[in-house]
Amino acid sequence: MPDPSPYFRFCPSDPITNVKWRIKVRKAAMHNEDVRATLRQAAFDDVLFFFQAFMWLSEPRAKIKVLPFCLWPHQIPAILAIMKAVGDSQQSMEEPVDVVVDKARAQGATWICLGIILWLWLRDDMFAAGLVSKNMEAVDNPNDPGSLMSKLDWAIKMLPFWMRPKSWDPVHDRLYYKHSLVNRDNGASIIGYAATADVMRSGRTSVVFFDEVAAFGENDIQDAVNSTQFVANCRWFVSTHKGNSGVYYEMVFGDAAGVKIVLDWKDNPTHNRLMYRFSGGMAVAERSEEQVAVNEYVTANRADFEKLKRRGFVKENRVRSPYYDRKCLQKGATPRGIAQELDRDPRGTVGKLMNTEVLDRMAREQCRAPVWEGTAAVYEGELRLMPQDGGPLKLWFRPGLDDEPPKGRFVVGADISMGMGGELSSNSALVGGDCTNGHQVLEYADPLIDPTRFARLAVAICRWLHEALLIWEAQGPTGGRFASEVVKEIDYPNVYMRESGDTLHREKTRKPGWVNNRTKHKADLFDDLWVSMDDRLFTPRSTDLIRECGGWEWSPDGVKIVYKGTGHGDRVIAGGLCWKGMKDLQQMGVDGSVQLAQDVRYGTLKWRMEMEKARRLRGREDDGEGFGLRELLSVGGW
Repeated sequence: MPDPSPYFRFCPSDPITNVKWRIKVRKAAMHNEDVRATLRQAAFDDVLFFFQAFMWLSEPRAKIKVLPFCLWPHQIPAILAIMKAVGDSQQSMEEPVDVVVDKARAQGATWICLGIILWLWLRDDMFAAGLVSKNMEAVDNPNDPGSLMSKLDWAIKMLPFWMRPKSWDPVHDRLYYKHSLVNRDNGASIIGYAATADVMRSGRTSVVFFDEVAAFGENDIQDAVNSTQFVANCRWFVSTHKGNSGVYYEMVFGDAAGVKIVLDWKDNPTHNRLMYRFSGGMAVAERSEEQVAVNEYVTANRADFEKLKRRGFVKENRVRSPYYDRKCLQKGATPRGIAQELDRDPRGTVGKLMNTEVLDRMAREQCRAPVWEGTAAVYEGELRLMPQDGGPLKLWFRPGLDDEPPKGRFVVGADISMGMGGELSSNSALVGGDCTNGHQVLEYADPLIDPTRFARLAVAICRWLHEALLIWEAQGPTGGRFASEVVKEIDYPNVYMRESGDTLHREKTRKPGWVNNRTKHKADLFDDLWVSMDDRLFTPRSTDLIRECGGWEWSPDGVKIVYKGTGHGDRVIAGGLCWKGMKDLQQMGVDGSVQLAQDVRYGTLKWRMEMEKARRLRGREDDGEGFGLRELLSVGGW
C-alpha cells in the first residue's frame, strides 16, 4: 500500500525548528523555479506536508500571534480519515460518505477542515466546497478574523506567491458580496452559506463543511441536513456538544452510517501534560514517570483544589491535567460546561443543577430576614407601599422618607404565572438586585396576580428603583401579555433586549425579554446564578430563593430540567434573570438614553423630558422581524 504521506517526515514538527526549516526552504525556492515546482508537487501529493510546510495559525490569545501549523499527533489520523472519506465519496455517486467530528474545544478542528479545503481548492480541477455556519456573520465577515472565509483569506495571504494560483487576483477572485473564492487556474471554488432552510438546495459541491453545527438552532440543523443531502457526497459535521439531544447528538451517538472522528484534549500533548485522576482521594498520574511531578503539582495547589471540589469539578476517576484544572477555575466555568466543552459529555452533569455546598453556604452566611415586609399597590402608575408582616413584597433595605429607596443601579427579574391561585398555581415572582454591590434587595411572590396587573406592578417597582432595568421570561401567552402591557401600554423604556444568538458578537436585537427555547438556556441561567454566588458577585438574601434553587434537577435521563422542591421554583427564574441583567449592565455599560440619572426625581419635569427622549431614541429602529418598538407603539402594532 503506498504511503499517503511520503514527504511529511522531512518537515520538522518542533515549532522553532519548523520555522527555521521554512525560512531555509523559502530562500532556496525564491530564485529557483525547479525547487518551487518540487515543493509545490510535494505539497499536492502529501496533505500533511502541505499543513506542516505551508499552513500557519493565527492565535490572538498568545504573545506570539502567528505560529507555524505543526500538527499535533491526534490531528494526523483525523486529517487522513477526512481525506479518505473525500476520496471514497468520489468513487461512486451512489455511496455518499458523511464525516462527524466529535471534538473538545481548542483542538484545531476548524483549521483542519479549512486547511483540507484550501489544499483541494489549490490542487483539484473543478473542486467545489460549501462552508456553512449558523449565520452569515460567522461564515464571512471581513472585519472578523474568526469567520470562516476570513480565515481562508488569511491562510492564502500567508502562502508563498508560488503556492497560490498563478492567476490569483484577490480583487476579482475573492468576491465578498458573493462570499466566494475562485481559483481561475483550475475552476475550483469555495462559497460560504448561512444555515437556512434551503441552504445550497439547488447546488452541487464536492464537500460541505458544517462548522459548530450543534450551535445552530435545532430546526436549522435539521433543515440544513435535509437540504444538503443531495448537494454533496461528502459532508463534514464538526462541533462540540450543546446538550444531549437533537440532530448532532444523534449523529455522534446514533447508528447512522458515516465516519466518526474524535479530537480529544487528552490526546493533545500541550494539554495532557501531567495528566492524572483522583482515585480513593489520591492523585494518580496517567503516566507513571510523571507521578512525582503530579504529587508536587497537587500539593502546591491545595487551595485551588478546595475550590474545585466545592464547585463539583473533582470527580473520582475523571481524567484531568493542569490545563483542564485551569479551565475549570476560570470565571463562569461550571461542571456542565466543562463536561460538554472538554469532556465531550453531552449529558453534562445530572442530579441537582446548582451546587448544594454553595447553596448551603449562602443560606448560612448570606441569607437573612427582610428589613421590610408588606404589600404594594399601583396608583396612577406610582408605587404605594403598605407594611404587613408576611406580605408578598420583601425588601432588604428600609424605605426612607416618602418611601424613598436608597440610591443604586438596580435590575428587576420577573417570572410570570397565570395568576389563577390554588395549590398547583405557581407564583408570579420578582427579584431585584443592586449592581453597585451585587446584593439582592427585593423579592415579590404572589400566585393570585394576573399577568397584566403584575406587569403594572413590576414597572411601578422599577420606576421606584430609579428606573431599574426590567428583564422577564418572554415565553408563552403570559409572557406575551406581560410584554404587551410593559412595552405597548405603559411604554416603559428600560427593558432588557435579548441577544441575537450570534456567539461571536452578542449584538442586541430590538426584542424585549429573555427566551427559553432550549433546555440549555435554562441550564445556563441557573449555572450563571450559582457560580455568581460562589464568586461573591451576587449576594442572595432570601431564604426562599435559596431553598427553591435546591429544587431544580436534571431528569434521570439528563434530557430535561424538572422542579422537585417545595413551591414551584419561580423565584429562581426571577433571580437568574436579575443576575443576567446585572451582569449585562456590568459588562456592557448602561444605555444613557434609558438609564436616568439617579438624582432625577420620579415625576419631575426633568424626569418627563428624559423619558420622552428615551422613547424617541428607542422608536427609531425596527428589528427586521415585525417587532420594532416604533411598530408596537403604532395603532394595531401588536
